[in-house]
Amino acid sequence: QSDYACLKLGRLYHKTGNIDAAISAYEEGIYIYRTAGLGWKNNYFLIFKELFYLYYEIGNLDESIKIGKELSDIIKIDVRRWIAISTDLALIYFENGKYADGSILIEEILSIGVNDDFSQTTQLNIASTLFAAGKSYMDNGNYDKAIDYYEQGDVFFKKNLNNINNLSHSTLITFKESHIGLLTGLSTCYSNIGKNESSIKVADEAYKIVMENNLGEEFTTLCITQLATMYLCNNQESKAINL
Repeated sequence: QSDYACLKLGRLYHKTGNIDAAISAYEEGIYIYRTAGLGWKNNYFLIFKELFYLYYEIGNLDESIKIGKELSDIIKIDVRRWIAISTDLALIYFENGKYADGSILIEEILSIGVNDDFSQTTQLNIASTLFAAGKSYMDNGNYDKAIDYYEQGDVFFKKNLNNINNLSHSTLITFKESHIGLLTGLSTCYSNIGKNESSIKVADEAYKIVMENNLGEEFTTLCITQLATMYLCNNQESKAINL
């Protein structure tokens, strides 16, 4: 059958919950691309992309990485599509503990010079991936590397979250929650290397964002706890109590 049929069948099976059949349909479409010698076209991009995300959805990160890497290599000349796929691929690398691969890819993305020519969503997705990268390094005790990624992600978040154009409310809230996670992580890293004033400043930023946007009890508790802890670490008990 044709690549078009494989794409349509994959989507239909996925929509109806027949995951194995969806994977088979997408894999057949990829086989056609690899063997037919007919060149690259948009249907192939969509097949690769949907299989990449489907494997991620079902938790098969190894296969998701395999497909994502092949797609990333194929579409590198199309910078916007390449960044969109590679940003998510880098995120999966970090989630799968492949920190070196994730770092190489995120550095390659940043080297392109992402600017206002790219959509807000693209820039915010990069920020979210930088957050994941920073958290991965923080969890492994590499605070300097974590701070580097957190600080770069913070720049992207602030640049775009303070100048909203066409983001839906739910998407905006998701990105703001990621920014909160990034700031609390950055605060922790600063504290762990003895930069207590910077730690308090960043924790206070996170607290203000939560209070201004009513992001819910979970994030409010997270930010109050973080800020109070940083005050106590800096011998400012009265400020911690007043929270």
